[in-house]
Amino acid sequence: MKLIANLIIWIFEVVSFGFVWLKYYDDPFYLRGKYAVIGLYMVFVYLITKSFNGYKISYMRVVDLCLSHCIAIICSALV
Repeated sequence: MKLIANLIIWIFEVVSFGFVWLKYYDDPFYLRGKYAVIGLYMVFVYLITKSFNGYKISYMRVVDLCLSHCIAIICSALV
């Protein structure tokens, strides 16, 4: 059950970024570059969220989970 919840959260974050990237940014990388940027963002969000224990739904408080995801999103966007 925890795996499914983590997967849903991760997919939601990546799809949100992908929508904004494809809709609002003029892409200097052409067609394949768009998907490469989204793929890199997907990897960075996963790794940074994992390092901040953002996927430990069972025993962490909601505030801690939200903060770890927010930090991961900000750090991934900066990279």
